[in-house]
Amino acid sequence: MRVVLPQPGLPGPAGAAGAGRPGRTPVRGGPGGAKQGGAGDQRHPVRRVGPGPSHGGHASGQPPGDLQRERVKHTPESAVQPLQDLLEQVAADGVVSLGGDSVIDGCTAALHGIGTTGRSHIAVPTTLSGAEFTPSAGVIDSESHRKRGLRDPDAAPRVVLLDPEVTLATPERLWLSTGIRALDHAVETIWAPERDALASWLSLEAIRRLRNSLPECRDRPQDVEAHQGAQVAAWWAALGLAGSTMGPSHQLGRILGASFEIRHGITSCVFLPATIRHMDATRRELIAPLAEPFRARSGSGVGDVCQDLVAGLGLPVSLSEAGL
Repeated sequence: MRVVLPQPGLPGPAGAAGAGRPGRTPVRGGPGGAKQGGAGDQRHPVRRVGPGPSHGGHASGQPPGDLQRERVKHTPESAVQPLQDLLEQVAADGVVSLGGDSVIDGCTAALHGIGTTGRSHIAVPTTLSGAEFTPSAGVIDSESHRKRGLRDPDAAPRVVLLDPEVTLATPERLWLSTGIRALDHAVETIWAPERDALASWLSLEAIRRLRNSLPECRDRPQDVEAHQGAQVAAWWAALGLAGSTMGPSHQLGRILGASFEIRHGITSCVFLPATIRHMDATRRELIAPLAEPFRARSGSGVGDVCQDLVAGLGLPVSLSEAGL
């Protein structure tokens, strides 16, 4: 996998960057990279599949308990199959997934279904959920409403473009709640049975950065640097996911999200503070390292600090506030 970040002053593939906009780092040929066109380059045309991003402007968060916004199907199988059929019909060379975890998981699942030989997946994430950094995807069975997982490193994104300007149109509530989801990834990596020193260090640094960048995104919704900081933190938080067993917050969120169509970001808002308190009561030694990045006085205060962070972002901290 290659992760590409915009770098000011660098020309994009089509020439110099526009005034006032950061340049784009070209995606070059090589393992997992897309080749740039040149003389004699026989590139296939790119076809846009389906509607564009449905999110509107970066509006302020709606009141807690808004069921119309909180309830959403996460990658329903009924949506994956038509995409899979279309990819086969047009003999697609690959897909570019532009959106959050549902979109990225859906494209991963569709590529998995048709076989990935010679096909590439490029992801341009617009949320902080981190699906683009994992070899797995989750799909909801349309009849049982249960989530089934698949793992296919060849179908997962080979290139991830972290462009903060693209995320400025993501609704504030979605952006911030998926930021708490990223925080959930980092925290539960810390106490995962398979944790290692590198994943733990990256997770602690991700917590520090999210602790700063999420309130900045709330206070300055069009701040590109704040969004970029949150993206990098979500990337680091997700690096431990592939080899770690997630804890109670993820497991409860998986059940609730699939059964009641609640966004994963919202389930993390509700369950992460409670899970931290539970772990403090049962495995206090695992909570102690979280005190410093959360800026808590001690490990026993991390759960309260986490809940205050969620509430301060205008997000639900209970099932009733989430609409249940």
